[in-house]
Amino acid sequence: MEPLNTNRFPIFAAWCYTIARRLGYNEDEAKSLAVTRAKLGAAARGGMLGHGSHTAAPRAATDGSHRRGRDAGAVDQVVFVGMRPFVADENGHLRGVLSREIVPPRQYDSSVIRKLGDAYPEVIRVLEALAAALSPEELNARGYHLWERFAPMVHDAQGKESRPRFGQRALFEPAKVAALTAEIADEPRRHAA
Repeated sequence: MEPLNTNRFPIFAAWCYTIARRLGYNEDEAKSLAVTRAKLGAAARGGMLGHGSHTAAPRAATDGSHRRGRDAGAVDQVVFVGMRPFVADENGHLRGVLSREIVPPRQYDSSVIRKLGDAYPEVIRVLEALAAALSPEELNARGYHLWERFAPMVHDAQGKESRPRFGQRALFEPAKVAALTAEIADEPRRHAA
C-alpha cells in the first residue's frame, strides 16, 4: 500500500476499531466505541476536556434536529486505548456515549470508511496485522503508544516529521505499521537473548 495523505482522525478511529474487534466487540459495538474514543482524543488534543465544558449535559434541541444519537440513559466506563470512554447498553449491545448521547455505528461509516474510500480495506489490513502481533489485553494497554509510532505526520521541505495542526492532513505510511509489526514479532527473541 502506498502512503496516504489524510487527516489523523479516520486512521486513529480505524485503529481503535481494529483494537475493539480484537477485544471481542462485535462490528457495530467496535464502530461506536472507535468513534467515541477518537472523538475524545480529538477533544483532549483540542483542549476541550476538563474545563467544565457543556459536554456533561445533553444538548438542547427543541425539535430534535440537532441530535445525532439517542439519550444514553445509564452509562458506565471501559478502559480502552488509554482512556475510559463512557458506554451504555443499547438493546444488549455496547455503544459509546458522548454528551450523554449514544454514538451510532453509522458515524464510523461516514467519518472513517467514506473518508478513506478505496484505501479503507488496505488500511484495515495493515492495522489488523499489527493488532494480531499482541494479545488483546496487551494491545489495549499499548494501543495508544503504538499509535504514536505510526500516526500520520507532516513532512517539511527537509523531510523532518512533525505532528500536524488540528485538522491538517498528514501522511499515513503503512510501511511504519509493517515495521512496527515486525519489531513486535521480534520482541520475544530479543528478550530471550
